[in-house]
Amino acid sequence: PAIARIEAGGRVAFVSDAGMPGVSDPGQRLVDAALDRGLRVEVIPGPSAVTCALVASGLPMEHFFFEGFLPTRTRLRQERLQALAASGQAFMLFEAPHRIEALAAELLQALEPEREVVVGRELTKRFEQIVRMPLAALPEWLQADANHCRGEFALLVFGPPARPESDETAESAPSALGLKAMQVLSETMPPRQAAKLAARISGDKADRLYQSALKDK
Repeated sequence: PAIARIEAGGRVAFVSDAGMPGVSDPGQRLVDAALDRGLRVEVIPGPSAVTCALVASGLPMEHFFFEGFLPTRTRLRQERLQALAASGQAFMLFEAPHRIEALAAELLQALEPEREVVVGRELTKRFEQIVRMPLAALPEWLQADANHCRGEFALLVFGPPARPESDETAESAPSALGLKAMQVLSETMPPRQAAKLAARISGDKADRLYQSALKDK
């Protein structure tokens, strides 16, 4: 009926009381139908839970993945969570109040408990609440107060925690070939130049080879 009214010369407005219209709501279908018929669509910017949670999170804004609502079917839901976990990216989810506790448990099964999560509850509305915590603390936070499970949720889940420096060092230690090449080349040229050539020979990082040469002196 809305499309027929527009085609007859009328104007139709789609308004939402839950953030920006057309984001994870039926407004998307209306826009698609209008565009398919060559009709003009105008967007009047409104409050957005996505950008609100992102700004409040403290997360760098260059890279994150917007997922929205996960599938309701168990198998598809688990598959999407596994894919999000494997991506290594920060991502944003929407969730309804009656499923928020189940989602917290599912996230803990799929992700590292050390990941940080920003919980945005009732964003852009009167009872807005924004809390940042480790993922492991989310179930207890939800259970601590009945109000914590009320309203609509936007969850921004940070990427995996950084690896300890010791693990990083062990993984990127120079190879035996790199160390030998560095030793031989350093006899006839400055260490920086030797490190660059040894890196080309071995595939190691030039900085690691250079540091190893300094330690041996």
